Amino acid sequence: MSWNRFGAALVLALCPAIAAALDSDRLAPVQIRAERIDVDQKTGISHYQGQVRYQQGSMRMDASSADVTMARPSHALVSLKAEGRPARFRTELEQEPREVRGEARRLAYDAASGELQLQGAARLERGTDVVTAGHLRYDTRTDHFTAVRDGTERIHAHYQPPARNDAAPAAPKPGPKRQR
Repeated sequence: MSWNRFGAALVLALCPAIAAALDSDRLAPVQIRAERIDVDQKTGISHYQGQVRYQQGSMRMDASSADVTMARPSHALVSLKAEGRPARFRTELEQEPREVRGEARRLAYDAASGELQLQGAARLERGTDVVTAGHLRYDTRTDHFTAVRDGTERIHAHYQPPARNDAAPAAPKPGPKRQR
C-alpha cells in the first residue's frame, strides 16, 4: 500500500463519520456579497471579486474571489469555485457536533453531488477533530471525506475521543453512627 493510500485510510479510520449537512440548506435562498460583481444573465455564470461572502442556509463561504454558476431560469445553484488565502467554508450538521469548518486556497462545490473539494493547504474541522492535507474531498450529503497528501507533505489527523462518563460511581457517604 502506498503512503498516499495509507495516509487516507488512516484518516478515515481515525476520524468519526461526518454527518450530512442540513437538508434545508439546498432550499434556502442564496445571498452573495462582494466588492465587484460581473453577471452574465444568459449563461447564469457570475464572477465575484473582493471580500466575497456566499451564504445559503447554514452553508457559508468566504473568499477573495468566486465564480458561481446558477441554473436558468430557476436560479438554483449549480456550482461554486472560490479562491482565497485561505478561502473558508462552514456548514451546520444534522447531529453533534453541529458544525463543520474548512479552509484551503481553492474551494469547489458541486451542488448536484454535494461534493466540496478543498485544494492547497486544506483543513477540515468537526468539533475538536481536525484533518489537514494537500487535498480534501468532503461530501456534504453523506458521512464521507477523503484526504490526499500534496507532494511531500503528509496528512495530519487529530482525533479527540469523547469524554468517558462511565467512571465507577462514588462510594456512598457513611451516615451517622447508630448507638446500640
